[in-house]
Amino acid sequence: MPRTTLTLASAVLLFTATACGPNLCEKADAAAAGKAGTCSSALPSLGSGCAAALSACSEADRKQLEAWVACVGALPTCAPLGESDWVAARDACYAPLASLGATCKDGLFGSALPGTPDGGPAPVTRSPDTDGRGALDLVVAADESNMALAWTAAQPGQVAGWEVHSVDGSGASVPMEAVSAPDARTFSVTGLSAGTLRSYWVVGVDAQGNVAFGRPPQAAGATDAGSGCKGPAECPETQVCDLGTCRVLSCRGGTGSCPGGYGCSATTATCVRQPGAGAGVPTSSDAGTPAQGEQARPFISERRSATTGDAGYAERVVSDFAADQDPALAALDSARQAMVLQQGGQLFSHATADRGARWTVSLLDAIGQRAHLAWNRESGALFACYQVGTFVRVRVSSTGGMGWDPGAVDVSYPAPGDGSPAPVVKDCDIAPWTEGRALLVTAEPDGLYVRTVGRDLSLSDKQPAYANESPAGGVSTVFAAERPSIDTDPAKSIVHVVFTGSRNLLAGGTDKDVYGVYRDPAKTGAQFSSRKRLTLGSLGSQGQNLVQDHAQVAVQPGTGRAVAVFQSEEPGASGTAPFQSVYVAMFGLNAQLPDWASGSDLSVFVKDNVGNFLVLPDRPAVGSAWDAVSPAVAVLPSGQITVAFSAGAQGQPSLPYAVGFSFEAVSQVGTAAGKGWFVPPAVKVAGAAVVDFGNSPRLAGPVLAADGQLSTYLGYIEGVGSGASLPNRLLLYARP
Repeated sequence: MPRTTLTLASAVLLFTATACGPNLCEKADAAAAGKAGTCSSALPSLGSGCAAALSACSEADRKQLEAWVACVGALPTCAPLGESDWVAARDACYAPLASLGATCKDGLFGSALPGTPDGGPAPVTRSPDTDGRGALDLVVAADESNMALAWTAAQPGQVAGWEVHSVDGSGASVPMEAVSAPDARTFSVTGLSAGTLRSYWVVGVDAQGNVAFGRPPQAAGATDAGSGCKGPAECPETQVCDLGTCRVLSCRGGTGSCPGGYGCSATTATCVRQPGAGAGVPTSSDAGTPAQGEQARPFISERRSATTGDAGYAERVVSDFAADQDPALAALDSARQAMVLQQGGQLFSHATADRGARWTVSLLDAIGQRAHLAWNRESGALFACYQVGTFVRVRVSSTGGMGWDPGAVDVSYPAPGDGSPAPVVKDCDIAPWTEGRALLVTAEPDGLYVRTVGRDLSLSDKQPAYANESPAGGVSTVFAAERPSIDTDPAKSIVHVVFTGSRNLLAGGTDKDVYGVYRDPAKTGAQFSSRKRLTLGSLGSQGQNLVQDHAQVAVQPGTGRAVAVFQSEEPGASGTAPFQSVYVAMFGLNAQLPDWASGSDLSVFVKDNVGNFLVLPDRPAVGSAWDAVSPAVAVLPSGQITVAFSAGAQGQPSLPYAVGFSFEAVSQVGTAAGKGWFVPPAVKVAGAAVVDFGNSPRLAGPVLAADGQLSTYLGYIEGVGSGASLPNRLLLYARP
């Protein structure tokens, strides 16, 4: 029956003018007042034909209505966290009205009573999920004054927008925040005071403003696994398994161009599997097939709480399976992170959608090594570049590393045709770029080149970033550029590349040092700048042959500034062996004359004038020498910079450390006082040692990544056994 709805209070006025009498109407008015509280649910209204409908109500009907008003009066005031219970109690008040005469009931309530609208399913409230039947998983993280929310959906479905509901520490409602972007998966709250407790839940709504529902996934049908190889054991010893095909892989001795478990044959210049290789690898996993009869689930998350305050690092065990080498890390948001590394001689990715509570493992490549990751938020693509034989390969994941899209694109040189192997393309790195793409840098025979890689694996022509100079050119030349690191500010089209280069020494021989080039449309146009040494000074001025290496760079968004870190071999005290230290270099401290700057006070082992270590107070002022190695750097969207490294007494296992850095901080060392310094002290992130690979080129971490919200993540391979020399678990630490 068509009807115009009114609030319960207005219907009470109609009761007053009819047979129900004024006492019942006054009680109903008082009963309804304020009962809905701050909930999104309400007391259902009556029809505009109430007076006429009441005339059709029998004496028994009116007694039922009196009991209904009494029941409503006994309802508590609704609060968002208890909305589901309140709705159940409200509907229980209405349930007896099903026995009303048809004319009386339809005249007052239409064709449906609360709890069974139009005979359909029960209405869905905005209360948080409490039984695991919601289709959203929510993560909330908090630092000293901010909170970050990120959510993922367990079912596909159409959402017009999102509602972020919250209550404070006392349970009082905080005004709901609407997020209009259907593809949004994050939300931030800033400027909170320390010690603020908030509880959040997220609701997806459809175009009509109702709670949206997901679609039950279809059970996966049988698929043809194909006849391709799945790993090296399924190929002859003289072949590798290359994306499902057994084939010969060219290599070049001494370059480490063969995948794990293979060696480069001196006679054939091809990779040959070594005895005992591939003894075991982590098991790939997925979500499995959907449960039979799975129902559509509402886009409502569980309730998650966080409190602002001092933020420390929390551990996540990514993989208990022993890790081989070279971890890489990408942070998508507060919920989603991904790590890639070599395990059992193959490249595996480990991805999480709930901040490390669960991990999904997938095979990236059976023959890759030394992977790097880049997440492009615009296209939602995770890019991976890595070494395969004498070339570099790029693949893309649409699922944040949970699995990898079909296909790959290779950057390679053809064999010269005289029987010798192809020139080597090596040492890639990759960063997000404009239009949803990535920017790839590779070390090639004649220098460093960058190429854009599309979401569809389209590859642009190469652009020179740095051309190797002649090794015969004297002490002022730099050659054999290798191990590049790249970072970008896509919004400003700024690109920074730092790398290790070789140079001649005055006394003969060569040395390695670290350099940087950059491209900024406002300063260099479409070309890269000339190379600058991160350690400053004219090229011929340093005659020492100690090595600077392992440079990493991060660009501060929106400022044109960049930070680089590098490992430097330093002369020990008289009669002692050299030690390794980690330095920071800054770019853009002077906006008018941007250049790299570093100094003695930018070492993590900097001391005050009485010998105390300012940045790393865990190191005693006297005692055995320490090493700091494997630096990494990451920058949050807020501009906050974190530097990480591994440090410890020489001959002892080293531990992971992290310390802040700021362009605005003033150096505490009087002889080098100026802006741009650490935010000490360095924090020991974990008590588990970093694996010590000795003089091997294998890397253990730590590696760093910053997500698009407020968290920074540090990952590394744990070391066990004598001297922490045996690689063990893959670990990840999140702050906050």
